[in-house]
Amino acid sequence: MLIAPQALRGWATRLLVARDLPPADAALVVDALVDTSLRGVDTHGLALLPNYLDLLEKGVTNPRPQVDIASHGAFLKVDADRGLGQVVVTRVLDRAIDMARTSGSVAATIGQVGHLGALGYFARRATDAGMIALVLQNGPALMGLPGSTARAIGNNPIAFGIPAPGRPPVIFDVATSEAAYGKLLGASARNEPIPGGWAMDSQGRPTNDARAAMDGILLPSGGAKGIGLAMLVEALAGSLSGTRPAANGNIFGAFLMVVDPSAGHAGFASDLTQWLDLYAASGPDARYPGQRAQAIFEQRSRDGIPVAAGLHEKLVATGRTVGIPLTA
Repeated sequence: MLIAPQALRGWATRLLVARDLPPADAALVVDALVDTSLRGVDTHGLALLPNYLDLLEKGVTNPRPQVDIASHGAFLKVDADRGLGQVVVTRVLDRAIDMARTSGSVAATIGQVGHLGALGYFARRATDAGMIALVLQNGPALMGLPGSTARAIGNNPIAFGIPAPGRPPVIFDVATSEAAYGKLLGASARNEPIPGGWAMDSQGRPTNDARAAMDGILLPSGGAKGIGLAMLVEALAGSLSGTRPAANGNIFGAFLMVVDPSAGHAGFASDLTQWLDLYAASGPDARYPGQRAQAIFEQRSRDGIPVAAGLHEKLVATGRTVGIPLTA
């Protein structure tokens, strides 16, 4: 069914406030989730809301964190005190953007933070301010190379954003595994097989069974290349923040960097335009990351967010549990 974005925003905000989030913080979380659903990334949009509410109720994440931000020149060291990722990272990012207007670039490591959701949301927020951004998050060990019989490292996601004057920004947001874990959850819920090359079972054997894959080992994107990128994320988001996610993966480490293009080459925008034009002319299906999501955003903003029957049932049950029913 199609549900109007504003109806979902108001309802979801009330649920989070009922779990003791300040209204302004609840609005930050909901903006990120609804924006992500509007852009077609359904696994990281409103589908995350029931889990976030459950973690708040259980005290795993903190609705009113005492966030500590220590500044070392143009580097920020943040202890998130188990605050929700959308709340903490948005505020750290906004501070980094302000600082970068003077220093040219700012980096931040964020420890003990709740799940960030879709990293592309933060990258896009930075491009809206005219900044280039890199955002990383580590996670529990889920991934290994072919032949592995145990999970070796997280499928640590990585995102970047580049402002593109006159066009949608370039927004790249991927897990370092061939498929995100959320895709396994979706396939399992629908009782569908998964493509080959996505995962192995717990014995290290290739599998098309989503349930076996969820208990097994995700395969990296591009083989050793994906593992290498995951290691970069682990060093910057994990080791630098001092946060090693437990097996349940509810508290994470993150890293972000913003760069003010005006601090670099004066012809940045024209050069960017030239190579994007070259890319677009390479073939009829040439599309850079961010274009498709923008088209989906415009269509869903107009027509409503499609909510699958299973997710709708889950959202209705969540509203009933909290005492704020979903009427849409």
